Amino acid sequence: MVFQCDKIFYTDLNVPSIEALSVYPSGKKSVSRPVNLWDVIANVTVSVTNTGDRARAEIPQLYLSYPESAKQPVRQLQGFERVELARRERSTVTFPIRRQDVSFWDVEAEQWAVKEGEYKFSAGASSRDLRLSRTVTIRTDRCLVLAVVRVINNSLIV
Repeated sequence: MVFQCDKIFYTDLNVPSIEALSVYPSGKKSVSRPVNLWDVIANVTVSVTNTGDRARAEIPQLYLSYPESAKQPVRQLQGFERVELARRERSTVTFPIRRQDVSFWDVEAEQWAVKEGEYKFSAGASSRDLRLSRTVTIRTDRCLVLAVVRVINNSLIV
């Protein structure tokens, strides 16, 4: 299907999978000192497929939703990347997740903090077009561990 708008063509786009994988070594504590805020603790990989008959560029975006108790915005943009796709081509984009990304500044404690609870990673073409999401649990007494997850045709496969 092709949509025409002022001589610019848009083709259908499918985001068939999202995957989260822990890269942080076990046995380490989660955020405790500012020096660790830039450590990469996980990678989230999103597959993007151009289902149309024309080449196009797409900019997959990754958003994070904190637990309600963190009192943060509903979702925050964590990353985006422009991908050139030939017709029917599939590509993957990997977003590194740092301690900073799951942390927020606690104004009462005057330090970086991580709230224990459910964090949701969502991927899509925009904040209003999130096609896949995966919720992970973060426990602050242990390292951040994200399960390896694949989403195929909107079905989670763990």
